[in-house]
Amino acid sequence: MKALLKSGDTEKIIFFANVSRQREIYILAGNYLQTLDWRNNSDIMKNIITFYNKSKAFDLLAMFYHACADVEVDGQPVTPAGLVYVLLNKPKDAITTASDEKGRRTVLDLVDVQGAEGEALFPVGRLDRDTTGALLLTTDGDLAHRLMHPRYGASKLYVIQTAKAVTPEQIDALREGVDLDDGPATADQVGYVDTKDKTRIAMALHEGRNRQVRRMLEALGHEVVALDRVGYAGLDLTNLRRGRWRRLEPHEVNALRRSVKLKPIVF
Repeated sequence: MKALLKSGDTEKIIFFANVSRQREIYILAGNYLQTLDWRNNSDIMKNIITFYNKSKAFDLLAMFYHACADVEVDGQPVTPAGLVYVLLNKPKDAITTASDEKGRRTVLDLVDVQGAEGEALFPVGRLDRDTTGALLLTTDGDLAHRLMHPRYGASKLYVIQTAKAVTPEQIDALREGVDLDDGPATADQVGYVDTKDKTRIAMALHEGRNRQVRRMLEALGHEVVALDRVGYAGLDLTNLRRGRWRRLEPHEVNALRRSVKLKPIVF
């Protein structure tokens, strides 16, 4: 059930819980009262959530079940406690997975942050072990699912170093489409990073097939020496050194959500 609140006349929001008898939570907001039925959940967590309106902020001490309610203020969803959004500049030799049975370093070993309940972040999509660059990690499953879904076509920008020069005709071929084992693949945009160095090209894609960039170049007879993803879904690596990470700003999170037809959230 969704709790619909108004920020204009709300000075305090108090959550009451009597789980032993009714398994219900009552929300009191000014003259507004609503009951939420939490059904068979038994575990409770306490979190502080801050709601913002145009002029002020106020704290909410809440007792939640692990299955959090959908809470909206003035029609906008409020970010549940624990949602984390991180951009990592992935270094070479880091595995894009939560854990590795061979004991190799993973991207989660590089990010010293977790959700409010201790849950680990998970990477949105994959980068090969030898591929470097922009990797989004989050605890927001809805956003991650949509960003990875082909329907929404999240943009990906790569800088590619090849062993030998890429000809203008091959640039055209990448733009027009290259035949791969799993079907034709087309670059949205492609060109030289520097016209004086034809071994470095930039390529933008919206697809995310396994090793797609490398396979496209290999189909044209090129060995990829280095592959760096410099942009993902509108995010770039400005001022973010290799191996370092940062939290996304609220406006960046909501830009991502809007790009995949999700409502923005109030931080």
